[in-house]
Amino acid sequence: AFGARGEHLEFSNGGEQLLEGGLAAPGYGVSAAWPEEQATSFSGTSASTPYVSGAVAAVMSQYEGMTAQAAYQLLLQYSNEAGAPGADPLFGSGNLDIGRVMESETPGIVDVAVASYYYDPAGEGFGGADLAQVIIENRGTSALRNVAVEIDPGTGVSGAHRVSYLEAGETTVLQVPFHPGSATDGQLGVSASASVEGDRNLSDNTLQKVITVGD
Repeated sequence: AFGARGEHLEFSNGGEQLLEGGLAAPGYGVSAAWPEEQATSFSGTSASTPYVSGAVAAVMSQYEGMTAQAAYQLLLQYSNEAGAPGADPLFGSGNLDIGRVMESETPGIVDVAVASYYYDPAGEGFGGADLAQVIIENRGTSALRNVAVEIDPGTGVSGAHRVSYLEAGETTVLQVPFHPGSATDGQLGVSASASVEGDRNLSDNTLQKVITVGD
């Protein structure tokens, strides 16, 4: 389950089983039907599961003759990158985004996103313990050229980066230095933003995150 900002929720499960075919969906403050024509708000992975089931049904309705398994594979393919680069034990393949599936055959969609700002304190991930990984994702249907990226690693000074080319649906990972010494009371505020000409959805262009720095 993920929250409104796409972050993994603490009550949600995780594990290696999510690496093969796992998917995350909204699970906090979800509105649902209640008896006597009322509505209720609830949280949990029990809220996430109906999102995925409904999305599978919607994709099957969109593509006549498609099986449920094939529909689910499309949801995996067009999920939004989250957490560590690639599939990971918290998000699986990524966060559910049925809109990307429904518009996957619509040409000319320009949409760059800052998908994740990831840091592995154990240094077991991409890059090592002294580096963070900023994941830039092409969520549109057109190839992107000359994507401008600004990253503040928590020092208050942004650095400029550029992604020269990114195919539709692809991601790229930018490595940036990690500065635990800049943390205040164990909290390090980092941010990243991406921009490209003609972007139709600016809501996913900026990501701000607070990383807890411990011993």
